[in-house]
Amino acid sequence: MIIQRDNLSKIGGAEKYTWRLVNAFAKKGPLTLLTSNSSLPSTRDYTVINYKKSHLLRHRRIEGFDQFCRRTVVEKNSSIVFGMGRTSLQTHLRASDGVHAAYLERRARVEGKLRALSFTISPFHHTILEIEKCAYESKELRRLYTNSEMVKQEIIRYYKTDPAKICVVHNGIEWHEKEDAFELSFEKKREEYQFLFIGNGYKRKGLELLLRALHLLPESNFFLSVLGKDREIGYFQTLTKKLKLDKKVHFFGQVSDPTPFYQHADTLVIPSLYDPFANVTLEALAMGLFVISSPFNGGSEILTHNTGLIIENLFDLDAIKASLQQALRRPKTFSSALSIRRSIQHLDFSNQLKIITDDVLNGIS
Repeated sequence: MIIQRDNLSKIGGAEKYTWRLVNAFAKKGPLTLLTSNSSLPSTRDYTVINYKKSHLLRHRRIEGFDQFCRRTVVEKNSSIVFGMGRTSLQTHLRASDGVHAAYLERRARVEGKLRALSFTISPFHHTILEIEKCAYESKELRRLYTNSEMVKQEIIRYYKTDPAKICVVHNGIEWHEKEDAFELSFEKKREEYQFLFIGNGYKRKGLELLLRALHLLPESNFFLSVLGKDREIGYFQTLTKKLKLDKKVHFFGQVSDPTPFYQHADTLVIPSLYDPFANVTLEALAMGLFVISSPFNGGSEILTHNTGLIIENLFDLDAIKASLQQALRRPKTFSSALSIRRSIQHLDFSNQLKIITDDVLNGIS
């Protein structure tokens, strides 16, 4: 069996999910891992084949890794090739990156016609769209796993993919491991209502929309903690001051462990323009937080009226404001948080990984 994932670290959500699948499949038989992480060694559980070439241009790096994977897959002639990223040839694929065509359509709606035109001539976007089309329409593809129904419907809309090949398996969470951290959430009393935003790339994650909606709130007894990185963080900090929110909004940058912020917060806000399934959705719910989600986050599919709400129109600031006001009436209590936490117990990683591994291996038995 072969698993392929470019730049495989142990930091990002998709990378962590890949490692969990690697460990799960390694227990079932011989495993080869294709990656561009040249520092990753082989172990007794799996063999690593590294793509060692590097390019300065992003689209060349993506093209190079895809070509490397195609050559290796043909040479190895494995009965199972499991893709975990943007590669065009595999028998099984987890579409954790969603549908790039849908993402660009969403961005064009927000950023205007000129920006949309730039997408059509960008080598980077062209390369991703080309690989995406090859992957989703490949005759070699036997099963396509999506982490949300939203992504499944986007694939059907944009590409000629047999719907029968698509299997929706929501992301998993370390539900049991978070129990102690959840219990500690109630050791300190919170005076002001605490909103939390987590995400890298503030524009795509919708931070500007959130800030402008907060500015409209007549209520003042709240704070917002912003976690994550962005090359243009200065723009958002300046915007915060212009909106007279600088005493209400605090930027903490990228943190190695967001647990203390989950413990302190009442509500997580995910106003993203596009998220196949934001992992923070599950992390927040596992810690008992109420969740306000964009309709363009696949993770919103697991929310109920007791655990969160979906913004009716992400591009209407009044709609975001109304969602924030509803949340303000729901401060976190032990009882409400415990109910929210229990709502996703079935999404523990052990359950979600088993669905995929059993489906893959039963398909060749």
